[in-house]
Amino acid sequence: DDTTKVEISKTAVISSENETNIMNFSEFNDDEEVQNVYNFLLKIGFDENEIDKIYSDAVSGKIDDEYLMQIVNSKSIELLDLAQLLAMKADGRLEKLAEKYGEYLAYVGEINAKNEKNISEELIGAVLQIIDKDGNVVDEWITGSEKHFIEGVLTANETYTLHEVSAPDGYVLADDIEFTVSADGSVDKVTMVDDTTKVHISKTDITGDKELPGAKLQIIDENGNVVEEWISTNEEHIIEGKLIAGKEYTLHEEIAPDGYVVANDISFTVSEEGSVDIVVMKDDTTKVRISKRDITTDKELPGAKLQIIDENGNVVEEWISTNVPRFIEGKLVAGKTYTLREITAPEGYEIVTDIQFTVNEDGTVTEVVMYDEHKPEKPNKPDTPDNENPKTGYDAGYINIYLAVMGVCVIAMCLSRCKTKNKSEE
Repeated sequence: DDTTKVEISKTAVISSENETNIMNFSEFNDDEEVQNVYNFLLKIGFDENEIDKIYSDAVSGKIDDEYLMQIVNSKSIELLDLAQLLAMKADGRLEKLAEKYGEYLAYVGEINAKNEKNISEELIGAVLQIIDKDGNVVDEWITGSEKHFIEGVLTANETYTLHEVSAPDGYVLADDIEFTVSADGSVDKVTMVDDTTKVHISKTDITGDKELPGAKLQIIDENGNVVEEWISTNEEHIIEGKLIAGKEYTLHEEIAPDGYVVANDISFTVSEEGSVDIVVMKDDTTKVRISKRDITTDKELPGAKLQIIDENGNVVEEWISTNVPRFIEGKLVAGKTYTLREITAPEGYEIVTDIQFTVNEDGTVTEVVMYDEHKPEKPNKPDTPDNENPKTGYDAGYINIYLAVMGVCVIAMCLSRCKTKNKSEE
């Protein structure tokens, strides 16, 4: 008697990274005249399958006037369109389309063959079992680069189950497959296909409306190893066939884009059934509130020209204070230190010294208050008299008289002394 023969093949679905998309005819074709004929056929009611048939018939030499009349009878083609179709046949344009369409079908065949080759490659590292109807494991192996061949072991006409115990990293377990062994000695071919794990990482702002470019992100496994790292763009990040089904990973933001704060880590577990795992991480904005106040009243002080200066001396924000604080969101960098500088103070106030502050990294509002003091008041000047020589307690005229009397007295005393001396000498 002939032996039973079973060939087990373990393959993977075509990864989107390896699959080649097939262009349609309009994308493939580079001949404008041919495209016009193709568009005309679509316009009068032909679909792609019918055009395929026309091509086959053209290759077989079946396109003649009678052929065209059969098409006319099968479709509601207007007389003007029919006349144009006959003209295309007469001047060779239909034949030119047929030639180009033949090139297109050859291209499609090549791509299909390439994709078929991708899917037919054996998947290494899966643990598989053959289980009989009583639940006994009759064969077990780890898949390699060759198909697994079982001869003379399984019983003809018996039904068995192909079961996957563990899938290779980056793939998910396939569903069990039941098969019945042939009794005629022919080879029973059983193919089990593993799907890939698929994780889509979306990095958005706090609103979640759009992707946020510029964040440095990492996927970290349970052992703390970085298994994926990238800079976010305007598109979500797709990881296919890399993360292990059933395992837990951490999405970690290493660096947030300017104007945003680093988000908390997100843990996620990769699905085991091949569905797409979508992980969304949202970044909050940085928020800074600048308050310019009167030191005595503690109220907002309008009219001051203020600047925020970064560590490199660049002015990143400038404004005139008003009756409400200045709120700056999504502009300053989290964790960076800035300088608040008053360029001009409101009238009657002194310019205050610079204030340095660091933007909060947790998304909370960084509060900065700058106080202005009033300029000191100048002392009042005394009233200036009308005369240039102010009085000092005595009238100037009396002083002059006093001085004249004193002079007369001195002269009189001198004369008296002279007379006394003369008498003595006599």
